[in-house]
Amino acid sequence: MIDEATLIKFYSDVPAEHLEKLKSFFKSHTPKTTVVEGREVAYYACGRGPRTLLTFCGGHSTPDTAWQTILTYEEDYRIVVVDVSGFETVDELTQGIRRLLEEEGVDRVTLLGQSLAGLISQIYFKRSFAKVDGMVLINTPALRKGEAKPFALLMLRILPTFLLKALFKKKLRSYFEEALKDPRAEEGCRFGLAHLNDIMSNHFTKKKLMNLMNVISQFQREGYAKDDFSGWPGQVLVMSSEDDPGFKDFEWLTRNFPRTVSHVFPKGLGHLPQLGHRDKFESRIKDFLAELP
Repeated sequence: MIDEATLIKFYSDVPAEHLEKLKSFFKSHTPKTTVVEGREVAYYACGRGPRTLLTFCGGHSTPDTAWQTILTYEEDYRIVVVDVSGFETVDELTQGIRRLLEEEGVDRVTLLGQSLAGLISQIYFKRSFAKVDGMVLINTPALRKGEAKPFALLMLRILPTFLLKALFKKKLRSYFEEALKDPRAEEGCRFGLAHLNDIMSNHFTKKKLMNLMNVISQFQREGYAKDDFSGWPGQVLVMSSEDDPGFKDFEWLTRNFPRTVSHVFPKGLGHLPQLGHRDKFESRIKDFLAELP
C-alpha cells in the first residue's frame, strides 16, 4: 500500500488519470501477509473465476507493482501475486508458494511471468508442472542448465548496498528510457519511473536481491529441458520483443517447453511492449488463456 506522503513525493509527475486509477485500486484491494517456510510473505489474492493466475514479484518490485495486471484479469480469473524475495533456496521458494496456495484454497494455477516473474515461473513450473495448466512467459531470459555465473554472484555479494542499488536502478531505468522514445508509452513510462524510484527508496534491500540471485543461480545447476515435462497436457505462450535484451533466448524457450505458441512484438519498446501495445498485449494473453484445457 502506498501512503499519501509517498504519492506526493514520488508520483507528482504521473498523469492525474493514471494516479486516480492507482488510488482507486488501493481503496478496493487489501494486501495480505502470511508466514510460510519460516518467511513472511506479502501477496495479493483477489478476483473471481474458475482459473487462478499466479505471478511473482520481489527485489525491485512489490505486490503493489502488479496492480494493473490485477485489474486486467480479476473480473474473469482469480489472481495471486506473491513476493518471493524472502526465500533463500529453490526448495524454500517452491514449498513456500505451494503452502501459500493451499492456504488460499488454490489447487491448480496458470503461471504468468514477465522478466523476473518469468524466471520464477520457470523455476516453479519445473518443480510443480503437474499442478500447472499453462504458462505465459514475457520477455524473460531462459534458465539453461549449467549457465550459472558464480563469479558474478560473488561480485554482487561484495558490492556495498549503495553501489548495488545504483547499478540495479540504472539498469531498470534504461528499460523505461528506451520505451519513452515512443509517444504511446509516455504515460506508462512516467508511472513506471516514479514507481521505480519509490521502490528503490523504500523497499529495496541487498538481502532481497541476493536471495533472488541465489535462487536463480542454484536452479541453473539443475535447469530443465522439454523431456522433463513428458505427458504434460498444458500449453505455453512465449512472448518477446525483437529489441528486448533477452530476445536471444526466445527460440530456446519455444523449443524447450512442450506445446508452445509464440508472439513477437516489433522493435521500438524493448523490454516493455505492453506500454505501447496494451490492447494487443492483453488480448493475446486472454485469447491464450481462453484456449487452455
